[in-house]
Amino acid sequence: MQLRYGAVFISVIAMLTGPSLATAKASLAGSRGVRRWAASRAPSRLMTGVIEGFYGPDWTMGETTALFGFMAAHHFNTFVYAPKYDPYQRAKWNQPYPPKRLALLASLVRTAERDHLAFVYSISPGLSIHYDSPRDFSLLVAKIRQVESIGVRHFMLSFDDIASPPTGQLAVAQARLADRVLHQGRQGDPTFSLLFTPTLYYGTSPNPYWQGLKTALYQGIHVIWTGPWVLSRTITAGEAQTVEHLTGHQLVIWDNYPVNDYTYVQPPHHPHLFLGPLLGRSADLVRQVRGYLFNPMLQAQASEVALWTGAAFLNHPRRYHPLTAWSHAVAGLGGNAQASFRLFAAANSQSFLSATLSTLNGQITQFWVHPPAHPLHSGLAAAFTHMAAANRDLAEHLPSQRLYQQIAPWSRLFSQEGQAGLGALHLWARARTGHRPSATALARLQQSASAIQRSTLSLDTSAPIVGFLNAVRSHLSP
Repeated sequence: MQLRYGAVFISVIAMLTGPSLATAKASLAGSRGVRRWAASRAPSRLMTGVIEGFYGPDWTMGETTALFGFMAAHHFNTFVYAPKYDPYQRAKWNQPYPPKRLALLASLVRTAERDHLAFVYSISPGLSIHYDSPRDFSLLVAKIRQVESIGVRHFMLSFDDIASPPTGQLAVAQARLADRVLHQGRQGDPTFSLLFTPTLYYGTSPNPYWQGLKTALYQGIHVIWTGPWVLSRTITAGEAQTVEHLTGHQLVIWDNYPVNDYTYVQPPHHPHLFLGPLLGRSADLVRQVRGYLFNPMLQAQASEVALWTGAAFLNHPRRYHPLTAWSHAVAGLGGNAQASFRLFAAANSQSFLSATLSTLNGQITQFWVHPPAHPLHSGLAAAFTHMAAANRDLAEHLPSQRLYQQIAPWSRLFSQEGQAGLGALHLWARARTGHRPSATALARLQQSASAIQRSTLSLDTSAPIVGFLNAVRSHLSP
């Protein structure tokens, strides 16, 4: 999905399920004539899961299958395959998969089945399809048939991030196409299900596009919605109910947390990890919608911190305590390195949902308000020491080396910041005993601050550290 400010692209989330009425019959009127077919029996439980749908480098097979195991352990039940890197899913939607690529996809489908996850395949023809073209429709059906041949029964038809403005006319054209796809699919397989990702997938206000969906899209097809905004700080049951009325369809939440692809391309172009808990979702939201899925980061295993808390919310929404769930996630994923992992996760927790969980800025403020008599034995010194040692601890003691490899660039910067902070404290402590720092020592302090500022990565601790280094240098300069 395209973030509506700047030239930023965000992936979205989706779910699978057929219509909610076990024996419902649909009458599809209009220029298409009247079509009827039996709706497949829908699962009684909420569809919950993850979508691989971001813009950026793809996950490896090992990363994806490892995430499947995590999802199964946390009672997720759906995985949506919608990676923008896969040209046959989007740009080449009208071309069949080559045999080798199809075999890899089939392997994922089998692994998902082993872990009791429903596998949903998203196809995105909106960049080039002619909605009234018999040839394009035949190519679309042929592609779906090919994917069905490897065991996929659940599909999503996606029209996000296309150039066409979301008019009522566009909605009707897309709805008619979706209806034909569902009708065609169920002729061959009564369990065939279809989700619909609209071109306008966020907001809460009436608009012609949603009105077009309400009048033209078969009611048994559930509609994707990211909330009041693309990156929704809060989502309530009341808002979902409003949008269900406006679109005339049950919704599947595509929660754009903790996805981080936009941090790679949005100024200041500093990739950020989002390792904080899920916040801002009302407890009754789960009962209002038909499904709820999360859009993860480019780093699959690092996403498990936020996904752990998301699972806790979905499993027990009224008993959900974000910080408690986050602590459980840090302990569960950190293993013998959980103290370092907790410190590191806190330093990567600031997002559109909340401020950072890191206490470093407060510790630095306290240092200047009440300067300690012994700086090297202060709480700030202890914090810097833990930061400096964190990367080695994480590298050696995290249970998952795959997780460490994904966070390693940020982890190394985190320890570099701790080492720089300790260096500044040493200069400060020596100056208090009458040993003024040399020009060379002050220059090294400035170089450390500049190196952190020049980093292409983002940590919640970077600005406080740079501020501390510059303040020490200013106080100690002649």
